[in-house]
Amino acid sequence: MTNLLHSTNPRTGEPTFTICCKHGKIKISPIRQPPALLEELLQSKKFRDTIQVYNSVLSFTSIGMKMDYSVVHVPGPYTIRIQGQTHHRIGSLIPRQGHLPEYLQLYIFDTHNEVKNRLNAMGQTSTEGSLDETTLERLIEMIDENNCLAKVFRRARDHYETVGEEFAVKLIPDKGKGKEYDLPGTSEVAGLIVGDMSSTIGERDIVVQFQTDTLQQLRDDHPLYMSLQYPLLFPYGEYGFHPEILLHLETGTSRTRQFLTIREFYAAQIQTRLNQGMTLIKSGRLLHQYIVDIYTEIEEDRLRWARNNQDVLRAELYNNVLDAVSRGDTNAKIIGQRFILPPSFTGGPRYLVEKYHDAMAICREYGNPDLFVTITANLNWSEIKEHLARYGGESPNDRPDIECRVFKMKLDQLLKDFKKGIFFKPYTAAVHRIEFQKGGPPHAHILLWFGNSSRTPSADEVDAIISAELPDKEKDPEAYALVTKHMIHGPCGVMNPKSPCMDKNVCMKKFPRPYNDNTSVDKSGYILYRRHRNENATVVKNGSTLDNNFVVPHNIDLLKKYEAHINVEWCNRTSAVKYLFKYITKGVDRATTVIKKGNTASTSDATASGGSKEGVIKHRNEIQEYIDARYLSACESMWRTSALYIHKRKQSVEKLIIHLEGEHNISVKETDNLGRVIRKPVWSERKRGRAIGRIVAVHPSAGDRYYLRILINKIKGPRSYDELKTYNDVKYPDFKSVSYARRYLDNDVEWLEKLGNSLWNQELDYDVAEETLRHDMQFNKLNPDQRAIYEAVLDSVDKKDGKLFFVYGAGGTGKTFLYQTIISRIRSRKHIVLPVASSGIAALLLPNGRTAHSRFNIPLKLSEDKLCNIKPGTILAELIEKTNLIIWDEAPMTHKHAFEALDKTLRDIMSKRNPFTKEQTFGGKTVLLGGDFRQILPVVPQGNRADTVLASISHSYLWGSCHKFSLKINMRVNQDENEFSDWLLQVGEGHPHLESGYECDNHHEQMIAVDKSLIRVSGDDSLKEVVDAAYGDISKMTNPQTSYTDKAILTPRNETIDEINAYTILQTDGVSRDYFNSDSFEISDTRSKHNETLYSIEYLNSLEFSGLPSQAHSESWCPGYASTKHK
Repeated sequence: MTNLLHSTNPRTGEPTFTICCKHGKIKISPIRQPPALLEELLQSKKFRDTIQVYNSVLSFTSIGMKMDYSVVHVPGPYTIRIQGQTHHRIGSLIPRQGHLPEYLQLYIFDTHNEVKNRLNAMGQTSTEGSLDETTLERLIEMIDENNCLAKVFRRARDHYETVGEEFAVKLIPDKGKGKEYDLPGTSEVAGLIVGDMSSTIGERDIVVQFQTDTLQQLRDDHPLYMSLQYPLLFPYGEYGFHPEILLHLETGTSRTRQFLTIREFYAAQIQTRLNQGMTLIKSGRLLHQYIVDIYTEIEEDRLRWARNNQDVLRAELYNNVLDAVSRGDTNAKIIGQRFILPPSFTGGPRYLVEKYHDAMAICREYGNPDLFVTITANLNWSEIKEHLARYGGESPNDRPDIECRVFKMKLDQLLKDFKKGIFFKPYTAAVHRIEFQKGGPPHAHILLWFGNSSRTPSADEVDAIISAELPDKEKDPEAYALVTKHMIHGPCGVMNPKSPCMDKNVCMKKFPRPYNDNTSVDKSGYILYRRHRNENATVVKNGSTLDNNFVVPHNIDLLKKYEAHINVEWCNRTSAVKYLFKYITKGVDRATTVIKKGNTASTSDATASGGSKEGVIKHRNEIQEYIDARYLSACESMWRTSALYIHKRKQSVEKLIIHLEGEHNISVKETDNLGRVIRKPVWSERKRGRAIGRIVAVHPSAGDRYYLRILINKIKGPRSYDELKTYNDVKYPDFKSVSYARRYLDNDVEWLEKLGNSLWNQELDYDVAEETLRHDMQFNKLNPDQRAIYEAVLDSVDKKDGKLFFVYGAGGTGKTFLYQTIISRIRSRKHIVLPVASSGIAALLLPNGRTAHSRFNIPLKLSEDKLCNIKPGTILAELIEKTNLIIWDEAPMTHKHAFEALDKTLRDIMSKRNPFTKEQTFGGKTVLLGGDFRQILPVVPQGNRADTVLASISHSYLWGSCHKFSLKINMRVNQDENEFSDWLLQVGEGHPHLESGYECDNHHEQMIAVDKSLIRVSGDDSLKEVVDAAYGDISKMTNPQTSYTDKAILTPRNETIDEINAYTILQTDGVSRDYFNSDSFEISDTRSKHNETLYSIEYLNSLEFSGLPSQAHSESWCPGYASTKHK
């Protein structure tokens, strides 16, 4: 090892050998110096650029490799990228009649015209192609002289030409191994076989037939596997990896594994050793191909283990040792008919899901990450340049192994700097992932947490660590040079519409960014960095002049130390998490494929709201799916061959296994008394460090294990299963029953819908007499305006005209009273009416009301082409078909795309029976909308006033078909409150009176005058003043339960409610209660359906969103809140 380049242990100062030889445990045969001709040719750039073609022409076997040509002819360094699996195949000794010779046949058949035949085999019909005829002839002579495999097939040629009878060649895997250089003699590596050979063929022997129509696939554990394919890398025909290479272990070691793994062999092989031949590392583009080839062989060896151990993997999966990924994971019958790729397989889907759960556990503990840092390898780092200058090599691209090694060292140092707080304050937790997009150099996405805080940073705090501007060229020329070299995006847009970042004439990275005089935070939580318009701060790149709006956010000190592209972004907001964590969940670069094989579709299930009535189970082969969709490049293959991690985290996350009673696994010694072991279960307290715990994911279809998981996340300190099943002194038979009793599951309405067959009864099972009585009492109280609307709506329902109505009226004009009267009339006839509202509070005022999103499965992400998730033939679709009327309250609050999505969905559903309804609004259903445009309009994230107006229902294509009515008589307000009511209406109309002096303000049109009697100026103890103003002195209340029934505090932020709630609890004595959220993962499409378990209930509970309350802790009489929210 004295001539092997190595690193030094920073703690001991001693040289370290890890990747290459595992501290001397790995010893492989040295690589011989190449023949003089090959040594000479490797110095030529032209030869290195065409070495792949020369190798292909001279190889004995063909390689099956699906190339990704999208990365071949693009700007930048050379890269090779393949999809799927590689295979080496060998043909017969003699070509079929009428076919030209190829590969090993060129060593035997018509060798008098060998050079011409080899050029023809690769499609070159003249000497003016990419290959030089003289060079090829000299290479053939070199291989004939030195390569033992070539000598075997030349001997076969001689036998064929002299004897003429049929024969075969057997390549033997076992003879000669272990010799110096593992260089076998001709008689050791092969033998000629004449006649019957069935009794002499070994398990791994390669038998080359005389003349056949098919290619034979080689076993990847044959020691000649690589030498047959790469004669220019192994010009002597050396043995390569085989399963019997021993590890060099110290005497008395207890290590059970005695043999070298295939990964360890190749990781040790691709090294710079000064006293050995450097054919491999000097082979340029052929090294890229070789690295990809060996890693597919390494991964195939691991996949082979997974295929052969499915019984063990299925047993672990079914017992929840592995995280559930899809519904089929909980069905033993299905599991027995599928191939599972375990989470121990790095880069596989279950591996990624497990790492994602770990990242979510960190989010649950510390909140959202604070910083998002991306560092990309710089191929011009001085360490790479110095290595190439000293040990040979023209371009950093020629050495993917050095690229990876240097990047790994830089990344390790960067993470140490982050931990020490050199550039920012020390992190509390960190997660990072390595990626290789489009076959390029490695880059790392790093998430940093600085503590358990969700507050928005100030502009000064952001500006102190992040810049999005060009530095002053005169004051700091070094910083200017680094930013212009590494941190300028593009040019793109109109300056370069063909830039890789462009999609439909728009930059996917949103450049150029807008100018900003000051750093600010937008409504979604993204930072808008300071970018001054400065004509003196520019840079010319690819002929285009760019300024601050093309600068990627960065940290100057980081750039100065690491001299690479390092993007630094502040991301402490919930809305940014989905974007950020998509990097964490990415796996090896995957192809987007449509699997058409019958056994690769995933399990589907039926639900009342969107699935089909009968679930069809198809079985998946996760191993084959992984192979079919995998992309590999040289850099990624080298990284993985060197066993460098692709995902890492700090803090530690401990995965906790969940099991039902009597189903847990235990470890026992041979000498243990089994009876005593069973009677004495023991908890072992953690001894080392701190860890975040997370319970393995369990799919809802897993039955009692799923409900058990809910209970242990809600109940503190349970000591037994019986204790979990007991509530209010009642012991329930199973965990599902007690979960219902504790109201930990979704509300009854949602569960009834999921049961499916109860949905019809729910909408039809009304007391006709009671509904008739309620209708008659309310009908007599309708005013003329209300009665006109009542008659128009009922007339459309009776005649099935399918009209669309809108009732416009301020609060208190009797809209809800009108809805209730119409609903009672429809239900008294045993007809179906679906009352919905845009908000949960409004829905509660309607008999059996629901939110519109919940009832119609309206997507949360809306666009003009979206549909509701209601499939024809489902229970919900059939219910809608039978519906006579839809009432939608508070309609102006909802985005027009929600109405349009429902309109298009109903047209599709109803047209299945009546094609004419395709042309009617809402498929011919009568729909009654209502609300007040003076109240809250649709919220458009980051939108302005015009965007909000355009999002309203009044700007939808449906509005022209709408019959409008107005209610103007205020039925609610007392006479002495008319003044306040009139003022509210003026605010809604946009006509409040401003006090003099405001007209000169630029924002005076957006300001209103508020009466001073409505304003309370807070002092030092603002919480006490707010609570006292609303409820009086809490500590002196004699009957607090009745003091809160008609009072409420409205705040714009959830954090303020939490503060008020905590304050009121401290001021009083009483029994506290916890009000839990009912959170769920929105299933908007098939892909998200299979990702349900990515988001655990406890993580969803920890999220905070505007407009949705968090879990509340309050006294039983205290002004708290509890709500159902869906994410």
